[in-house]
Amino acid sequence: MVKPRIYLLLLFFCSMLTGCSTTKPETDVFRIDILQGDASSLRLGYEYSEAWEIIQANDEEILLTIDESDIENYDWQNQVITLTESGSLKLEPYLPDILIVKNAFVVRLGEREQYGGVVIEEGSAMAIRYPVIYISTENATNYKLTIRPLHATPYPRPVGFQEFDLIDRKIVQIPEIYDRLEAIKKLTGN
Repeated sequence: MVKPRIYLLLLFFCSMLTGCSTTKPETDVFRIDILQGDASSLRLGYEYSEAWEIIQANDEEILLTIDESDIENYDWQNQVITLTESGSLKLEPYLPDILIVKNAFVVRLGEREQYGGVVIEEGSAMAIRYPVIYISTENATNYKLTIRPLHATPYPRPVGFQEFDLIDRKIVQIPEIYDRLEAIKKLTGN
């Protein structure tokens, strides 16, 4: 009769130990969700406050997610993400369509929305004043995502990220994103 009690006690303690795990779940994973909706179908307009509200209301229809495992490095000073080869292969089937259609995107830390905008061709004449992602390739295997706080600026348009006003740069240079990328050793150029 003693053996069943010991087994029950052991079972109880084992379940208590596994239920009180000290490992913390990854709640602040960085990701970029490219949405089904685009600038035209969502009627985003040209100003950030209006566009951001619409993007947030329609951010559940995700076409593609670029997450930490898809990122080789993130150049913080220039706001350029270099994708891994597998991340580039994940993106490739959607090109050039997402550039032409101007799909919306949301940048998140965990489930918290940080900012959003549209994926757009760098030479587009669209006069939007909210974040954009330009997509380019440096070589045959790795795509680069260049993030800019806005697309419509007086000519000549700033070439480098540091040429934008500090207020505009703060839209996309969010300290919590920096901290997360530094913690997972993805940052360069900081």
